[in-house]
Amino acid sequence: MKQERSNNFGLIRLIGAVAVIVGHMYVLTGQSAPTFMWDLIHGFGVACFLSIGGYLITKSWMRQPQFLPYIVKRVFRIFPALIACILLTVYVVGPLVTSFSIEEYFSDPLIKQYLKNCFLLVSYWLPGVFENNIATRSVNGSLWCLPVEFLLYLIIPIYLSIGKRLPAKLQKWYYGICTLLVIAARVIWYYWTCSVANTLAAPSYPVQLMIDFLSTSLQIIPYFFVGSFFAVCQMEKSLNIQIAVIFICIAAASARLSAPFCYVIGYLCVPYVVLSLALAEKPVFAVLNKRDISYGMFLFGYVIQQTLIHVFLQKGYTINVWILMVLSVILSAVMGLLTEVFIEKPVGKLVKILLKK
Repeated sequence: MKQERSNNFGLIRLIGAVAVIVGHMYVLTGQSAPTFMWDLIHGFGVACFLSIGGYLITKSWMRQPQFLPYIVKRVFRIFPALIACILLTVYVVGPLVTSFSIEEYFSDPLIKQYLKNCFLLVSYWLPGVFENNIATRSVNGSLWCLPVEFLLYLIIPIYLSIGKRLPAKLQKWYYGICTLLVIAARVIWYYWTCSVANTLAAPSYPVQLMIDFLSTSLQIIPYFFVGSFFAVCQMEKSLNIQIAVIFICIAAASARLSAPFCYVIGYLCVPYVVLSLALAEKPVFAVLNKRDISYGMFLFGYVIQQTLIHVFLQKGYTINVWILMVLSVILSAVMGLLTEVFIEKPVGKLVKILLKK
């Protein structure tokens, strides 16, 4: 995705990636993750990603509303680095940390299941991998939101094309109502899972997986749609750092409200704050756009954290969340840089060549 360099999007991505790693470090060491305003800190990191994703993906379609170039860019953005992460996890990390023999490891059906992550069919387990960790057997818990993100990529062309066919006076109403409906769906689903679902008989395992997936998906999708709303309605002029500070205060105060009201305020405030910072008039952090290591950090961070915990436990070292956190951020940044240099940059050049033909 090509965009102007005079912005702070690189900073927001980096903040999101670090927030996800920090939050996961607490969870993976059996502690309660700190909250940031209204949500767990790693939830805030995902909110940052989805907010800027909704804005930038919408802008991408608006610049070139042609499905083939659009989907080629999206596919080559998501999958090459993802596939590299999955293959390295299965064929390098797995054999090094598994409690199984090499023969048992590679003959186990979980291998084939985990490789389906390359196609966004999420699986979290590998045979004998991290089974003695505090968060038992979970290999890469960050992968769950990628199918949601890619689904949103597919929805955007349809969503925006319908709006484009409407009379000009109705277009903003259409985008605004759709955004509010998405937020309302989150609220309705929350109340349903808290009340009606608890009175029903325990669902089967596949049904429970679907319920969990819908619950987590509806938690983050509104951020994407609000970000998209700012883009399609060209509301950049309404963004203001001073107002954003007020919104931060409102979001912080809303943390004391009961769910889901605190989340609704978050859906409205976070994209505004994120985009205000990203599109500030004098983007002093624009230098961070030269290297986009955030996606690689996001992909590899969880695996690196689990591997560090595995090594610490094997060696009998004290589990110190701060030491592990610093190490995981540094190593994830290194992997993010390697991913950007050896996968994302070459793939980006390939996409340009393909789209010129």
